[in-house]
Amino acid sequence: MKKLLLCLLLITAFATGVSAQENNIFGVRAGFSMSNMLFRSGAVTNSVHHRNSFHVGVTDQIRLIHSNPLYLELGLFFNDAGTKVESTNKHLEAMYLVLPVLLNYHLQLGNQFVIIPHLGLYYGLGIAGRFGSDPTFGKHGTIGRNDFGGRIGVGASWRRHYYLGIGFQGSIVGNSVTAEDDVKMRNRTINLTLGYNF
Repeated sequence: MKKLLLCLLLITAFATGVSAQENNIFGVRAGFSMSNMLFRSGAVTNSVHHRNSFHVGVTDQIRLIHSNPLYLELGLFFNDAGTKVESTNKHLEAMYLVLPVLLNYHLQLGNQFVIIPHLGLYYGLGIAGRFGSDPTFGKHGTIGRNDFGGRIGVGASWRRHYYLGIGFQGSIVGNSVTAEDDVKMRNRTINLTLGYNF
């Protein structure tokens, strides 16, 4: 965790020395996450309680068409996800490194305000977490490390630098629950994000 935060700080420090251009917009993001997990076995689906946490990361928006404000948005995020299992009163902590690949469009409203809807895919790699005394990931873990899904949302930029967004991301491919071969798990997360563009 400390190494990840140090990397983000170094990237941010580098970005402050670079003049941001409209064709390439680098930004930092952080915010509140409300995550949940959906467990499915055959035709039976069970959704457990939400877990409140956070996310932090960096983004790079690359303009695809010079005459049109359509951008490819890439990023690297640390997401603290998981859920609360009511029957055991335990939190399942699942920390991921997330790589989103999105398309977004900049809708200019006046001189200072931009609306930015986005849509795309993400890949998450589970790196740490606990479920009671057991690890979340790994050989003796509760769930598999890989998470692949979709992301949709909308953001707003003010005076080009300041960013506020809300979005939803959810697993497309079911993740195996290692203790039960026939049980599949899907992550679902709502993110409220603040950011700064350089």
